[in-house]
Amino acid sequence: MLPLNQTPSPRVRARQRALPTPKDPALARAAAAFAPQVSERRLVDLKASVRNARTHTDRQIHLIAESIREFRFTTPILVTTDGEIVAGHGRYQAAKLLGMTTVPVICVDHLGPQQIRALRIADNRLAELSGWDDEILKLELGELIELDFDVDVIGFETAQIDVILDVKAPVATKLDPADALPALQDVAVTVRGDLWLLGEHRILCGDARERGDYQTLMGGELAQMVFVDPPYNV
Repeated sequence: MLPLNQTPSPRVRARQRALPTPKDPALARAAAAFAPQVSERRLVDLKASVRNARTHTDRQIHLIAESIREFRFTTPILVTTDGEIVAGHGRYQAAKLLGMTTVPVICVDHLGPQQIRALRIADNRLAELSGWDDEILKLELGELIELDFDVDVIGFETAQIDVILDVKAPVATKLDPADALPALQDVAVTVRGDLWLLGEHRILCGDARERGDYQTLMGGELAQMVFVDPPYNV
């Protein structure tokens, strides 16, 4: 909090601009002056920006690649005249992963150096400010699944889709005899770390999230088969 008699530095002073109206003549003229032309460029002629602040995981790059494979290259990469990428680094990496030789681009040669640096951030940040209409998203995902469309290319994980669709595990109406456990006759004495040897089998009271418990259970051996249900549905 600044003292009442102290004004903010010009460097940090908040600047508010009036939002353009739908019929703003200046906005209309600016839009008309910029007519983007989509062209094809060789992938080897493009170069990633060393000042790109956006990061991409390997999983995301693979998802983008699957999206391109399914929907084709619907969003061109924004580049400068000399081929430096302004926006679309993820699509660039996905295109390399797919073995593409050319990609669609839009050259933003109408922008100055400072505008290009700002656009590189804005292109990512502005998209983060949007949200979802949960009811419409639920409806769309549900209908796509009913149509047997592969929703993996959309980008949501299975657990996330389950939450969106409010999928609940079916309630068992009849108890399986194998699940009927006898009442304990004595107080249980097993504690975490106890290892039980049953012939060739080993049972450990442990935590599935702890690497050390697996090492204790396996004793340096390798399992021939594994049936797992990891925690947290991930």
